Amino acid sequence: MLSNFSPITPESPFGAVDPGPIIAWVFDYWCAMADRLGRIPGRQHVDPLAIAAENPEALPHLWLLDVERNPYRFRCRLVGGALKRAGAVHRVGDYLDTLVDHSRPNNLQQRLIAVCERHMPDFRGGPPQLPHDRYVAEVHRLSLPLARDGTTVDMILNVSDYVWMR
Repeated sequence: MLSNFSPITPESPFGAVDPGPIIAWVFDYWCAMADRLGRIPGRQHVDPLAIAAENPEALPHLWLLDVERNPYRFRCRLVGGALKRAGAVHRVGDYLDTLVDHSRPNNLQQRLIAVCERHMPDFRGGPPQLPHDRYVAEVHRLSLPLARDGTTVDMILNVSDYVWMR
């Protein structure tokens, strides 16, 4: 067990923001796995068929990143259909550091590195940090660490939901 990871997460990462039902459900799914395992879940514990059976609306909102280290790089392994419909430019095989505006403080790359180092989920709601359809007003994104060995974060499960301009 990691000293800075508690399988029972007493506080949500959402603060005062309502993440919406899809993101909240995926967070609860991840927390239940972590509680059951007593450690950070790995990719082997994430069952897309179970997710589709329990909450079919969640599956298209998921995207999965491989974590590379020294230096940190994040490569898209899976990009759900909801992201494609929202005009997200990242595709399977893309590295996010080629798409992120590194001049912005607290950018996606920095937040993903923090997920790896703190072993804790990260939530952000606000204007898109990566290129999307011009009608996407806000993106709500939750990043959840995955560790095959329960310790070293080697993948990040993300779920994104969108607020569209009217």
